[in-house]
Amino acid sequence: MADDCGGTNYDGTKATKQSFLADVKSGKSKVESVECGPMDVKVMGGVAVVQGSDTEESMINGKDTSGKWAWMDVFVKSGGKWVAVRSRAAMVK
Repeated sequence: MADDCGGTNYDGTKATKQSFLADVKSGKSKVESVECGPMDVKVMGGVAVVQGSDTEESMINGKDTSGKWAWMDVFVKSGGKWVAVRSRAAMVK
C-alpha cells in the first residue's frame, strides 16, 4: 500500500493505510477466511484497476461482516512495484 492509500470502510467512513493497519493490529478487524472470486485487471500505462469479489468470514468492531463482497482497487507502478492507492468494497446482497 502507498503511504497515502485511501478508501472507504464497509460503513462508509474514510479509510487510510494507517487506520487499516491499526485496526488489524488491534484486533478490531479480523478475517478468518477469504475465498477469492474472479478478478478483472485493466492496465493503462503505470495505472492498474482491479475489480473482483470474494467470500469471507470476517468481523469488524464485533460486527459480523461475513459474506460476499465486490471490490475495486487502483494501483500505480512506483519504484518498479505496484502499490495500492485507492480501494472500495461493498457487500453483495
